[in-house]
Parts: sequence; structure tokens; C-alpha cells
Amino acid sequence: MSNRAKSRKLLVFSGGTGFREINMSLARRGNDITRIVPVCDNGGSSKVLRQHFNVIPIGDIRHALMTQAHGEGRVGSVVKLFNWRLSGSGTDKLLKKELNSFITNQHPLISNIEKSLGNVIVNYLNQFSALLPPDMELRNGSIGNFVLLGAYFAHNKDINTAIYVFRQLCSIQGNVWPVSLDNDLHLQAALDNGDTIFGQANTTNIDRSKYAAKIDHILFSHSDEKTEIIRPHVTASANPIVIEAIKTADIIVYGPGSFFTSLLPHIMTGSIAQEIAKLNIPKIFIGNILEDDESYGYDLEQMVRHFVTTANQYSSQVQPINKYISHLLVNKSHSLNEHTTNNHFYLKMGENINAFDQQGIELVIDDMESPWKRGQHDADWIADYLTHFP
Repeated sequence: MSNRAKSRKLLVFSGGTGFREINMSLARRGNDITRIVPVCDNGGSSKVLRQHFNVIPIGDIRHALMTQAHGEGRVGSVVKLFNWRLSGSGTDKLLKKELNSFITNQHPLISNIEKSLGNVIVNYLNQFSALLPPDMELRNGSIGNFVLLGAYFAHNKDINTAIYVFRQLCSIQGNVWPVSLDNDLHLQAALDNGDTIFGQANTTNIDRSKYAAKIDHILFSHSDEKTEIIRPHVTASANPIVIEAIKTADIIVYGPGSFFTSLLPHIMTGSIAQEIAKLNIPKIFIGNILEDDESYGYDLEQMVRHFVTTANQYSSQVQPINKYISHLLVNKSHSLNEHTTNNHFYLKMGENINAFDQQGIELVIDDMESPWKRGQHDADWIADYLTHFP
């Protein structure tokens, strides 16, 4: 196939890792890509920055921007700088000295940048440094995160403007937007045995030796601490830029990625579900290849039905399934059921998956697994399908 892309806007709702290779392959084909990322992450560096700065998780945003930059071939000095992390060891004093070498324009990674760009970046790092709590952990800290956070404060806590500036500094063509601007959103996962998991990190990494029940549903919370189950649900407002991106999209793509923490939160946010249902455009759901700890107990058919049920719960009116999904990409595994990779089974299609045909969803069933990375999608196969979609 030719890699020449049609001039169409792809709007993608997904997580980070699951879509990374596909994102880069799509970008290499010249596609107009807008990534929408969730805002409930409470693990790793995102947890640290959220606790100290009361901001939405910016790590996933920065990661998606760097993925897009990689796919577009943006390998210049600014991208290298924004990919850099501080040392993973050393005293607090040494780490602050290392950070200061960037702020004072002494570090080679920033001193080699064209002066006018370097001055802008230093200004944002100074904004970050001025607000840096003395007890904040700096080990493995991302320079890109620090710049994005500095731009956020420099532009009156407007993350959309901060992202725009970050993109311009890296010459990134694609867009990345947070699904919501609410900075206090967290997740709770209700299991079908009555138990509740608190926080996205705990949900993504469910201890299956402790919790054998499957997830029944998720809901938003204003805390990732163990509290009483939220009733009624906390609501999340949609980022206005995301609503506009939906209205102007030519193709909508869901997944792949962690179903309950990376995919469902999007359609639970604001009017996103009902805005999607209004559109008469392709809406393509990319089924995962493997089960993960979140989707334990689900096959792909059940996940799709749960997705649509959730969309209708958060929409203004109930819609038929094909208003949300027009095409379903299903991996046809050649593995026996007992064969696993990374301790996970291949995701089963579901006994009645062909019933979607009668509900207006076109099934695309094929071997979509990478020949090089078992358990992952063949990114070029998916990118070719989306790029040359009829």
C-alpha cells in the first residue's frame, strides 16, 4: 500500500502505551491526528505533580506529545531536551543542582538550542522552579513535564495554551488535549462482588490474588483515598477544545488500551457521548489483543456492549449501538486458549460477536498481532487500515 494519507482528521480516544506504536505509524503516514488523553492518573510522577501543584496529570499529555513528535520525525534539540530526565539517584542537593544547570542555561542540552527558543524554555523552567516545593521528589523528573508545568503557570493556569506552546517549541503538527480540565478527578472501580478499588493506579494494577471479582463499572471521585462509595456520581466537564475536535473530526478511533481506565472515562465526561452519537462518520473501535488485569472476566463482545451501555448512561438520550461504533477491529488469535504472553490470555472475541453485524457494526476480523512483539498490535496494519479507510 502507498503511505500517502488522505487529508482527513483522525480523533483518537485512547490511553498512552496501548496506542503508542500505532500513533507513530499513523504520524509517519502524514495523518492529521488529535489525541485525547484521560485525566485520572494518580501513579508515578503524575501523582507527585498532582499532589504538589493541584494540576491535572500532565505526564500522559507530555508522553503523547513526545510520541507524536517521534512519529513526525521531530528529533531536534528541543525534543531531546523534553525527553530528558534528571538522575535517578543522588542527594536532593545534587538533583537541585542538576535542575539548576538547565535553568541557568549551562546544561549542554539547553545551551545548544537556538537562543530565542532557549530563552522561552528557560523562562518556563524558572516558573516551575519558583513554585517548586522544597520537599518534592526530583529523581527521574522529566524536563518536559517541568517545562509544560511552567508554561501552565506562566499562562494563567491554562493547560490548553501550555500544550499549544509546547507543541510550537517542538514543531509538532498533531494535537494532544486532555479530555477534561477538572484537576481533581479520580476513579473508583466497583467490583461485581461489592468491593471497591480506589484510584486509577490501583485499578490498572489490580492485585488479582486479592480481588478475584471482575469490574462491574467505574465512576469518578474527587479523591483516590479510600472513602465511601460516591453516590451520586461525581460529574466531569469536557474540555471545550475536545468538543470542537469531535464536531470537526472525519474519523473517530477508540483504543486500544486499558478498557476501564483509559477508554471508558472519555465517554463519561461531559457531553462527549452525545456529541459522538450525533455524527454520521466512521467510529472505529480497536479491540485489544490481550486481556489485562482490568478486563479480567470480559471478552471483546462484552467490552463493546459495556462501552455502549456506559455511553448511553452519560448521554442525554439512549442511542442504538451503531451511533457510537460503526466498525469493530477484532484480532483473530492463532493461539490456543491456554497459551499466554506476559501472564495474560489472548482476549476472546465472544460467542455472539457476529450479532453486531445485524446492529449496524461492520466487523473486521483478521490477524492484527505484531509479528515482532507478541501480544501487541501490528501498528503498520492498523495505520494502513485507518489511513486508507474508504
